[in-house]
Amino acid sequence: MGKLVWNCQIITPMFLHGINQDIPEFRPPSLKGVMRYWWRAAQAEPDMQRLKQTEDRIFGDSGNEGKSKFSISIMVNNDQLNRRPQKILPHHTGDRHCPYLPMCENRNNPGICSKGRSFQAIVCPQHFQVIFRFGKLPEEFNEEHLQALFKLTALLGGLGKRSRRGFGSFSILSERIGDKEEEILNRILQSLGIIAKGNYKIDKDENTSKHVIKLSKPCDARYPFIRTIQVGREYPHPFELLKTIGKASHDHNDDSLGTVRQRMRFASPVYVSVVKSRDGYRPIITTLQMAFQDQTPRVDTEKQRLFKGAIL
Repeated sequence: MGKLVWNCQIITPMFLHGINQDIPEFRPPSLKGVMRYWWRAAQAEPDMQRLKQTEDRIFGDSGNEGKSKFSISIMVNNDQLNRRPQKILPHHTGDRHCPYLPMCENRNNPGICSKGRSFQAIVCPQHFQVIFRFGKLPEEFNEEHLQALFKLTALLGGLGKRSRRGFGSFSILSERIGDKEEEILNRILQSLGIIAKGNYKIDKDENTSKHVIKLSKPCDARYPFIRTIQVGREYPHPFELLKTIGKASHDHNDDSLGTVRQRMRFASPVYVSVVKSRDGYRPIITTLQMAFQDQTPRVDTEKQRLFKGAIL
């Protein structure tokens, strides 16, 4: 039986819950689900049948493949977690001009809006330990792949609500990612190169002339795969960065950045995570392929560009 142990630390408040929505707690299934998401996003595989077969061999399914080839345990005392109320929209003032007010449960009370409310979250400083246990892994996903995927998940993803807007980010304590944008991009590319060999490269962005991770070749896959990854400027405090992300989301609010309307649910294709450098905090913005269902929102790439630019 193989075993990997990682010591981790929360970077930004984590709205992660189990059955009780009032008490935040760590949940291994949530972490495995996020890892599965980023593995799939990195593949950029146009053959959906091949993608599903490989994914099921690694992460398990309800059919022939059965259980996942590895298990996850999170070592932390949930009874002693550092929990505090946190604003889920830190930029929000709750004023009567807020565009969310018509949907608010307190819409009849001017100046009070549920979007400005605070919710219980697991906050930093909070350390936890992640333990992976595995038997014989499939050929296409060995121990090196498992390590690379967890490192990639810690850089690009987050756990819990609002993880696409910087919340729920965490770091691996033994992994120093560097302080410069190029160093962080190289760390991300290193993990991508292991779990999705040859899919990505570092190039210069045509609009900003800054370095960015891009696909190495065109891909016409019909699901949310990684198109670009950018690293933004350094912020002195994580809450300043979260407030900037929230304000950018507010100022450039558009269906192209995600929507829940009537029966249509569209997750944002622009994913913002937070990483800790030596002297501050940086945003990592991952832009995914926009994969639509029958009902599709209007696509406004200019809104997406402005949203990202306000954070980067």
